[in-house]
Amino acid sequence: MRIKEIFEGRHRSGLPTVHVSNRGTLVCQGPEVRKADGLVLEPGERAVELSAEFLREVLRAFDD
Repeated sequence: MRIKEIFEGRHRSGLPTVHVSNRGTLVCQGPEVRKADGLVLEPGERAVELSAEFLREVLRAFDD
């Protein structure tokens, strides 16, 4: 898989950074959510918190 950064959040109050892959998928990188009521992670999985507003910004960047 190859990825290209489309939204840099690292320098914006700890927001995740988002990449688009050559498969047409998004890859998120950010602070890990380790514990939350109702969160069940399988081995090898990690969760990253994304706000709705953040996703709107990312999708605008993805469309460009």
